[in-house]
Amino acid sequence: MPIIAAGKFYTGIIRDHVYAKKIGSMTGYRLVYPGKNPSGGGFTDWFIEAKKKPGFTPEISRYVYETNPPLSEWSGVWKQNQATGLYTAQESAKLYDVKMKKETDKQTAQLKTLQTKAAKLQTTYQTNVKTVSDLKVTKTFKDQYHSVVAETKKLSARSAKLPAKYRSKLNGYYTSINTYTARAKLFMDGVAAGDKLVKQTVDLENRFKAGKLDQTTINAQKQLNTSVTATQETLNKMYGINVRTLAGNKYTQPAKVIVQNTGYEIQRYSLTLVIEKQAANGDAAGVRANLDKLTALENTSKAAKAKNPSQFKTYSLIEKLLLDKKMAILAKLAELEKPVPEPEPIPEPETEPLPDPEPEIAPEPEPETEQPAGEEPGVEQPSSPVEDETEVTPAA
Repeated sequence: MPIIAAGKFYTGIIRDHVYAKKIGSMTGYRLVYPGKNPSGGGFTDWFIEAKKKPGFTPEISRYVYETNPPLSEWSGVWKQNQATGLYTAQESAKLYDVKMKKETDKQTAQLKTLQTKAAKLQTTYQTNVKTVSDLKVTKTFKDQYHSVVAETKKLSARSAKLPAKYRSKLNGYYTSINTYTARAKLFMDGVAAGDKLVKQTVDLENRFKAGKLDQTTINAQKQLNTSVTATQETLNKMYGINVRTLAGNKYTQPAKVIVQNTGYEIQRYSLTLVIEKQAANGDAAGVRANLDKLTALENTSKAAKAKNPSQFKTYSLIEKLLLDKKMAILAKLAELEKPVPEPEPIPEPETEPLPDPEPEIAPEPEPETEQPAGEEPGVEQPSSPVEDETEVTPAA
């Protein structure tokens, strides 16, 4: 009769004994309990020990020496074992479900602990933030944040292997933990952006204190103005209205004041450069018109500083630089507007009067000659041939 052999680790495992007896009743196989030298248990022993799961070795055919069982055994083997596969699959599913439930319970306990750890982050990013000095990120806070994030990632990978029905039971813990870490991250981002803005603000103000007003300073002021907007967007994401208010007071508000205050002097400086070019080109009218605009800017700057001197500071070196440039422009303008004297007439040199010219004496007319008849006056007549003056002797 076929048998069911169990490995040497079978003894004492009540659960597996129940499975073995059930399979035996379904197939009619008798059980063979392990002795000192159990047979057919090599692979089964390894499987039970390595996988911590039940394992059996069914001997489904009569013993055939050194060959495969003949096909004639098939009908009997199938009749005995046809339900075994479904039974083992069913029991395996139950075992798997029990295992997953135990894993879920284990992860639930771990997530509860992690949730408590994550909740402590709120102390730094909200609860204890009472003044602007509390807007800081300590190494302890950073380490705590990174630890929670790392543990959450590790647990999440394990939870992903759970069946959906068990995984959904953990979602609430993950939502809570991720909320704490997300808010902590936004707090750190806000403080980092704010600290960067403070440095830009200080750098720009130091340039004004040192009397450095040039294109580099102008670019720095423009960049600070841009950074104020970007930083404010980051601060708006921080958790808690009180935290956001304190962050604005510490970071963006001082930067806005510096941008506005230095803006007055930069406008004056830029207009001064334009006036200098006009003066160099001899455009007195343009210089005069822009000097009026420059005076208006000066008055606006003075009014703002007088209204709130604690915020809108006066930078003496910058004022001296602008005043020196303005005085030089005024001196140039005075030259341009100075009337040009008319040149004195050049006296004509004295000269002695010229003597009166002698009267011209008309030439006497030539005596007229009579023209021979037949000759036209003024026309040269051809000469007559000259006869030889040969004396003619009369003939005797």
